[in-house]
Amino acid sequence: IEGVIGWLESVVAAVPDYKASYRDLATFYLRQERFQDARSLLDGVVVRWPEATWAYFRLGGLYVHLDLPAQAIESFRKVVVLEPVTDIEYALFVEAHSALGNVYYDQKNYDLAIEFFGKAIELNPADHSSMNNLAWVYATQRTLVEDGIHFSRRSLQLRPNSPTYLDTLAKLYFI
Repeated sequence: IEGVIGWLESVVAAVPDYKASYRDLATFYLRQERFQDARSLLDGVVVRWPEATWAYFRLGGLYVHLDLPAQAIESFRKVVVLEPVTDIEYALFVEAHSALGNVYYDQKNYDLAIEFFGKAIELNPADHSSMNNLAWVYATQRTLVEDGIHFSRRSLQLRPNSPTYLDTLAKLYFI
């Protein structure tokens, strides 16, 4: 893999306007847990190409991994304010809403977690992960239990027999 990274670094140096090589290099840095290299590369990408949705999304994920929630929120929020043009950008747009829900949940900001999980579901009605996460927030907060059961059942329809999703439904039934 180090050979691939070296080759991609040389491609980035030789053809600096080829965005895909930056994306690929960031992917390999992250896989090799070269987090500082990934962060430096991605920071440079968003300065050079402020519309690079994928770079903001990867930065958000990196910041979550590094337990830097404020930076993760900032990066994911950049994704949700950029207008998606391609199908890939739209998928990242939806995933960023879900990721924000997760970050806010971890920070115990349940109102914003509910808002972003709900928006992710609105944008992609087949987003079973956000459905389960929204149901889990309702379960842990002991609020809107019927809505939680509804979302939990929908997530299980899309991903039957998921132990995590079954656990969410059980928690809601025993409130």
